[in-house]
Amino acid sequence: MNHTLTTGALLSALLLGACASTSLPPAALIDARTSVHNAEVDPGVLKNAALELKKATDTLARADNLLAKGAKMDEVASVAYVANQQAKTALAVARAKDGEAAIAAADVERERARADARGADADKAKAQASAARAQTAVAEQRAAGAEQQAVVAQASADAAQQQATQLQQRLADMQAKQTERGMLVTLGDVL
Repeated sequence: MNHTLTTGALLSALLLGACASTSLPPAALIDARTSVHNAEVDPGVLKNAALELKKATDTLARADNLLAKGAKMDEVASVAYVANQQAKTALAVARAKDGEAAIAAADVERERARADARGADADKAKAQASAARAQTAVAEQRAAGAEQQAVVAQASADAAQQQATQLQQRLADMQAKQTERGMLVTLGDVL
């Protein structure tokens, strides 16, 4: 029984010693792991900041190796801090590139809207030109009608002038004279 107690005490001491030699990683390393993991699962980082993400994962691996080799906690924390900042940089670069892409898409949309507006203006101008052509055609038809009326009026005036000339000729043939009382006409060859 003494032997079992001694063996149990020895195993307990070894177990406690093993637990004491494996200390918890520094908080900076835990933060770095979280930041790198967040960057790795972000599709924007994978698409737009792959180089920055690679630097962060490489630096985190270096910090984990230092911890595994038993380096000083300050050194591990320092390398972990750099990995954390690199992961944050990767996220920031990804967001910036996403923002630039959104701005570019907005520029394209704005130019499309401007082109649509110019197209609408052109269509409006075409419609106005078509309406002006129609108005011109109506005015030309009215002018042609007025010209025909003028020709008819001129023909009527010519006929009236000719009739007036014939009547004056007849009066002259009758030797008509204007007197105070009216016209004096001499009739010849009247039975």
